Amino acid sequence: MQWLRNHLYLYYPVLVFALYFGVEKIAGLDVVKQYSQSDATYLFFQYKDELLAELEFVHKRNQGVDAAELPPAPEAESVAVQDLSGQALVVEADPGGDIDPGDSGFPADLDAKTLLVLGSSRLLYFDFARFDRNFPDWEMFNFSAPVTAPAYYLYILERSIERGVIPDYIILETDPFQFNSGSDAFRRSNLGFSFDAAFMAKYFAHFQRTDVSYWLARNLFAAYKFRRTRRISAIA
Repeated sequence: MQWLRNHLYLYYPVLVFALYFGVEKIAGLDVVKQYSQSDATYLFFQYKDELLAELEFVHKRNQGVDAAELPPAPEAESVAVQDLSGQALVVEADPGGDIDPGDSGFPADLDAKTLLVLGSSRLLYFDFARFDRNFPDWEMFNFSAPVTAPAYYLYILERSIERGVIPDYIILETDPFQFNSGSDAFRRSNLGFSFDAAFMAKYFAHFQRTDVSYWLARNLFAAYKFRRTRRISAIA
């Protein structure tokens, strides 16, 4: 101990790193992310936990689960966005459920079914209005996101099953690009924003060590996860 007291300078690098580790979390604040990202890809993954909560509530409600046993109902939130002119717009989020129970509740013979859509940007813009007109007794939950991979589909399915939701039907999209080991798209999208620690630990043997290292860096350092990607050209 006396030797350590006489060599306090050895702690300086640790203190500097701890200070940096705390301060750099500013990069994870919403007000900073909107300036540091060249696109809003991470938003497609960020709201997935809210959509899973909505899926659980609506599915169990439609299956006739007693109200006392239902999870908390998702609350509608006001999301502030900006249009191209910079003017603030307020968008009210859907609190969940497209089948209206009415004042008297759901009919006893209602066979409400749950559909999960898992895909990339191709299915991200699924024509919900047309689907709703043709299949009014179905609830559709679209978990599609840009540049997805099979691991992401597994993650969403496992989270759904954990919540007691067994979908009646699944639309799943796949293409050869998702299995391209020469592309870094998986690291830049799914791996950077989707998975939690439990999922990474469970399937550790199926990930490359570079994938694990990349996931740890993205989740430990906010400045790395929400780093600035715009290039600013210097004017000579």
